[in-house]
Amino acid sequence: KQHNQQTLGEIVVNFFETFANWDWSSDICSIRNGAALSREEKGWLEQDPTAIEIIINEESKRVGKHSLSIEDPFDLRRDLSTVLRAEGVMDIHEEILRMWFGICHGESWQQLCAVRNPDKHISDEKLDLFHDLRNKDKKEVNASISDYTTQLEQLEKKIEVCNNEREKVQKIPVITNLRDEIQKKILIPAYRIEAELVRIYQRLTGDH
Repeated sequence: KQHNQQTLGEIVVNFFETFANWDWSSDICSIRNGAALSREEKGWLEQDPTAIEIIINEESKRVGKHSLSIEDPFDLRRDLSTVLRAEGVMDIHEEILRMWFGICHGESWQQLCAVRNPDKHISDEKLDLFHDLRNKDKKEVNASISDYTTQLEQLEKKIEVCNNEREKVQKIPVITNLRDEIQKKILIPAYRIEAELVRIYQRLTGDH
């Protein structure tokens, strides 16, 4: 077992240097090995279409399997890149190269981490789930919580009523079948009706 002897800065630099020069066409990234693993050895050959082909042809297809292969360290059969679209593959390549070129040109950490497309950047406020509560005092927040709790309880009651009604509707066929079965059991058989009519006729006519 080897212990890390590098500083955090050295680790960051080595990371981007490694993946900026990574040969994705012949190797996959094996986290469990901490090194490259050949596609042939793994059996993960890159399939068409490639990300660059999709972007150039302006197609809406999914990227071919194993386009940016990274072996899942917990499930060795799973390629973590299967969730990527063509734009995602190209974005990863671009960002790694951008960081590496910036490091090589001595850019500051602030410059390296600058937002690439500020016009498309989602503000921190939109990512903050509680931004609408931060300017309210505790009393207002508690009042809102109480109001929402009441609304939730009312909604749960309505849901319960709907579920009860649905259960009743679902029971109708069962009850109907049960009624029909009972009626079948209490109906007088035809031969008994016939026998009773004969008996009444004989009593009325005296014909035995």
